Amino acid sequence: MKLGRVAILAWALATPVGAGEGQVPGAIRLAPRERPPLVEEPVARRAFDHESFESRLESLWFRRRALLAQGRDHDAQRHTELILSFLAEEGVTELEPFASALLIEAQRALRVGDHEAALDAIEFADALDPGRPQVAIARAATLWQMGEGLLASLRELLRAWLSELRRGIEDLSLLPQVLLALGLALGAVLTLYAALLLGRYQRPLRHEIEEWCLKRGRERWVAIAGWLVVSAPLLLWVSAPWLAFYALAVTFRFMRSAERWVAGVLLVAVAASPAVFRGTVALYGVSADPTVRTVLDAARGGYTPERIVRVQALVAAHPDQPTYHFLLARLYADGRYFEEAYQHYRKVLELDPHHAGAYINIGNLFYRLGQYPEAIAAYRQAIECEPRSALAYFNLYVAQSEAFRFREAEESLQQAQALDREATARWLTERRPSGEAKLDVHEARIPLAAVWQGALAGRSPGEDVPAPDARAALAALWPNPVTLASLGLLVGFGVLGVGAARWRPARVCVRCGRPFCPRCRRGEHGEACCSQCLHLFVLADGLAPESKTRKLYEIARYEWLRRWSRRLASLLAPGAGSVLRGHCWSGVALLLMFVAAASLAWPEGALRLAAWAGVLLPREVFRPAAVPASFAVPALGFVGGLVALGAWLWANRWLLWRREV
Repeated sequence: MKLGRVAILAWALATPVGAGEGQVPGAIRLAPRERPPLVEEPVARRAFDHESFESRLESLWFRRRALLAQGRDHDAQRHTELILSFLAEEGVTELEPFASALLIEAQRALRVGDHEAALDAIEFADALDPGRPQVAIARAATLWQMGEGLLASLRELLRAWLSELRRGIEDLSLLPQVLLALGLALGAVLTLYAALLLGRYQRPLRHEIEEWCLKRGRERWVAIAGWLVVSAPLLLWVSAPWLAFYALAVTFRFMRSAERWVAGVLLVAVAASPAVFRGTVALYGVSADPTVRTVLDAARGGYTPERIVRVQALVAAHPDQPTYHFLLARLYADGRYFEEAYQHYRKVLELDPHHAGAYINIGNLFYRLGQYPEAIAAYRQAIECEPRSALAYFNLYVAQSEAFRFREAEESLQQAQALDREATARWLTERRPSGEAKLDVHEARIPLAAVWQGALAGRSPGEDVPAPDARAALAALWPNPVTLASLGLLVGFGVLGVGAARWRPARVCVRCGRPFCPRCRRGEHGEACCSQCLHLFVLADGLAPESKTRKLYEIARYEWLRRWSRRLASLLAPGAGSVLRGHCWSGVALLLMFVAAASLAWPEGALRLAAWAGVLLPREVFRPAAVPASFAVPALGFVGGLVALGAWLWANRWLLWRREV
């Protein structure tokens, strides 16, 4: 037999996969010699040997390093080509540790100004770990130092950030960062919103307290009683959440309808935030777990010897878990170790006889060796296990077409289209890696959602355990001070809302800002104005010249203070000016966007904000450390910075237009 063409031995199996006429049931065999194979037989290998692979790779690697140290760049380049040729021969698609070493090598070359050596190391790293964001960052830094221009560097930066965001979305590593940033922003926005409402309504609040003191004959408290109530949280030095609850409680009577609705929505969100926070911390812990990372990497596919070794360790630790055997079999199949792949797929079927994915992938092994009757039988058994599997029907269509069973193939294709028309259309238009237009079978995979669902439930992927009682889980989460205070304040708002219709609260004159209540001014005309403004602007019966001049000055000063307080609030916290202007929904949305984005862009500030609220978080929650630390990719921080800048510019667009917006 020619070198590089290794047959996979026949295996006697208790549960047959299916057999054609005159064939051994459940066996993988070579096509008969008397007839040519219908497809080109893939280069199959057996007896996976990681030590042999690693020994040869390290030998080539250290020879290259020695040649570089001797200044023999041409010979080192030849060894680079030998390494890439060896990896292509082995079918290895990714070598992350060696790519990391090349990034460090590129950084060292940049420090001494050797740009050509840096680019060579970067290109080599890109070949060993395609699509790695740090590689694009390193290339951008090198192009910038070489003077290639801003556009070329920005193009590489954008490629790196998009790749990092895509990877973070796929493995859910971005989700804990975004959720924690939103949670911190929610608490900060509630506090800011309450403080803004307290500043807006402190005048009518103080007026009512002063009137209450006068009514009960306590004139000596009139001057300070109102200020004591307004500044009580600061005097008692309470934390930010309790300051927000207090401010909302004392200003509720004076709020407009929209402001009350916004306060209610914020309180509901804050009431749920402790449970979300605990879930986010648990998600972060799960996403950093080595076992989960290994399973996720294996579920994405792609053959690397290190990945096989890690999954082998999982199989040894959990021999009764069919999911781990399935992942290992897929890795073996990607590396063209068909015999080992077949063994582990059969192990999956021993543990789970109704595993449709194992039957589909066994059929793919037969198909790639040109054994179409066995492949068809395996796909039919997959359909028996999962009648609504469009993938099984499509692969059956491809195998039947190769076996010249065109009428049956047409029926299988119609079944696949009926089950999933979009996926079937995609499979029909996909090409083989070699670029051929010929149809190919597709592998069954474990959905990443299933991996995450099992990991978050505290079990191994594929492990069937009863789900926890939802009522018990909620009962364990809700009894905490923040949730109880939020719900209690909501109930209090409902009681106050019902009783508020019996009396009218104090108000502030829209002209001069002077507070007044029904006791100070009676009458239905000009309800939004104090007595003096009522006579001056509504009744038009005039005032004394001296009183009129003083009143107009008071009105102008109030307008100036109100305008510049809104502008200053917008400069410090985008959206705060809109809240003070009465546009509470848009103002709170802008505040939430700005604070959340700023937390992602500036993790240190977010950690200080969390510490001020009494929550201690590790820095890695907001920005996981890159390995190696060189050419880090703060993609989420960059996006957060852009969003925060955009929110600030939108809130302060009056700086450009020179008018109120």
